[in-house]
This record gives sequence, structure tokens and C-alpha cells, in this order.
Amino acid sequence: MIVTLKFIFVTHIGSRVGNVKVSNKERRLEMNLEAKNFASQADEVSTPNNARVETVNVLGQRVMKLTVQPGWKWSEDIKPVVGTESCQAKHIGVIVEGTITCRHNDGSEITYSEGDAYAIEPGHDAWVVGDKQAVAYEFHGAWGDKH
Repeated sequence: MIVTLKFIFVTHIGSRVGNVKVSNKERRLEMNLEAKNFASQADEVSTPNNARVETVNVLGQRVMKLTVQPGWKWSEDIKPVVGTESCQAKHIGVIVEGTITCRHNDGSEITYSEGDAYAIEPGHDAWVVGDKQAVAYEFHGAWGDKH
């Protein structure tokens, strides 16, 4: 079940809705809300080697849940599919379980773990650290995207 709620506020001259002052004539303010469950309402699910990617679109925004298994490495599991030397997507997300290390083509490296927010520019490799799966939610980027 997809939940989409639309609230329409009708206001009158001179009144306020939040910080919005309405003037000149009656106006309508619309506020949209949407929630989807990754497990039961994913718009897309893909299962590349050692990974599961569940994608939902909420109010036009793409959000992904990435689950990568111990031993997963972009250069071994994804590179053969997308055909680039390194990941060419920008990523912005939050890791909620496990640990991942990312090495950029310029040699810089970062390790991020449960509770960390991250931003990664195109041109990198990444891999799961240790024997625990990693789960992250991303708000920008996708494996194989070139934008």
C-alpha cells in the first residue's frame, strides 16, 4: 500500500499559515506527504553480486537502501557490470549497519560505520570491512549512474 496524503489549506486575506502570509485574495497552499516501505513497496529491486539494492521514489525523490555482504567490493562485483574503471556516481547517504571503506582515485581513503553520514565524489572503489553486512540509505547516486 502506497500512502500519499495531500493537505489543502484554504486561507483568507491577511491570514497566516506557518510563516506564509496570504494577501490580496484567498489562496490555496498544498502540502504533499508520501511514505513507502523498502521491503514491501520498492519501485525497483536489483541483486548484483553480493548486494541487494531496493529503490523507492517518494514525491519524485529517489531513495535507495543498499545491503552489501561481507566480501563485497565494487571493483570485483560491480565493475564488470558497468564497465568503468571506478564508480562514476556521486553518493550521499547514511550507513546504519556495518563498515565500508572507500578509496578515491586520488588516493584518499575513508572508512565509515554505523551512524555515519557520507558524501563520495565520482571516481572511487569501495568494499565491506569485516564479516558483517553493511546497510546504507542513499539519497543521491546509484551504482553505474554517470551523474
